[in-house]
Amino acid sequence: ALPQDFNPRKYYANKLGLWHSNQPASRVVLAIDKSAASVTKERQWPGFVEWCLNKDGRWYLTLDVPLTPELHTWIRTFGAKMEVIEPESLRQDMITQYRAALATYE
Repeated sequence: ALPQDFNPRKYYANKLGLWHSNQPASRVVLAIDKSAASVTKERQWPGFVEWCLNKDGRWYLTLDVPLTPELHTWIRTFGAKMEVIEPESLRQDMITQYRAALATYE
């Protein structure tokens, strides 16, 4: 049963999906290829900070969100069209996951 004072807006604030984490939000910067930018710009983002067009032609999306498995999964759905710029720990996690996936095909 839910607590009587349960507030779903507060509970899900700054969460990318349903995954619950007690982690504080981290600043996440994602570089998104222009071919995928329109899809990502249509969405309302939890923890949204800003969109910025970079001089490299990619859109940079900045969020303050917990680093959950759901975030990892969402990033992987974009493949090479999305790059984690920061935090470095998330970037390294994604590199490890992509290398493991590539090893399956080698």
